[in-house]
Amino acid sequence: MKPINSILQTKVSLFTDIKQVNKVQSITLKEALTACTNPDGDTAKLINKIRSTKDIPTQKKLKSDLPGIVFGAQMVTRANVPDRIVNLTGLLCFDIDAADNPGVDMTQAKATLSQITNIIFCALSVRGNGLWGLIEVEHPERIKEHFEQLKIDFKGIGINLDPSKGGNPTDLRFLSYDPDAYQCENYEVYSRLPKPKPQAKPKQSNYKRAHTMTDPLQTAINKIHGASDGQKHHELLKAARLAGGYVASGNIS
Repeated sequence: MKPINSILQTKVSLFTDIKQVNKVQSITLKEALTACTNPDGDTAKLINKIRSTKDIPTQKKLKSDLPGIVFGAQMVTRANVPDRIVNLTGLLCFDIDAADNPGVDMTQAKATLSQITNIIFCALSVRGNGLWGLIEVEHPERIKEHFEQLKIDFKGIGINLDPSKGGNPTDLRFLSYDPDAYQCENYEVYSRLPKPKPQAKPKQSNYKRAHTMTDPLQTAINKIHGASDGQKHHELLKAARLAGGYVASGNIS
């Protein structure tokens, strides 16, 4: 188990205006999580406004005015250019959407997740009808594989993760608000990966040979090569009959 303090100083990327891909600040994970549990007044008002409307297009428009955080990487830009990533943090951010989990009580789901030792943080989503959370993975460069296994593990406890978010370290999360968010004191790094697919067995040749005898074709060839010039035709006929016998017996197919 690792104490939460061991990761709280990890640098993540804050985009105060998601429309400007180069407008980025490096903040600590501690600062990011504090902003999620106790945001500034303007951010809290905007989130409450989003949660008070049921109109999806309006919600999406309002969400675009929220700051965004990339937990999986420290970045210099969100533009698709080389060297945009300074380093990978090992943090994987997952989403649990209400639409993918009909009948699931999100308050109860958060309580369930708080009992899982890999969960670092878990809180309400921006719209308030889903959850998001954080884990640390053992191999940051294999975050996509870790995410594939995480989906399987969550499905085993009756929760479907949003498959579109979690497998990329540069995934952006809108700043949300949940004063009752769960934050662990100690956690376990998530090490699970999908089981390797069994390798296909090499195809066996149709050429069969008994283990206790010499190569039948080579035997026939040797007989021909060893014959004197006057006997080669005779030995060729004998070799043909010999090969035919091997075929009939199944030693050559």
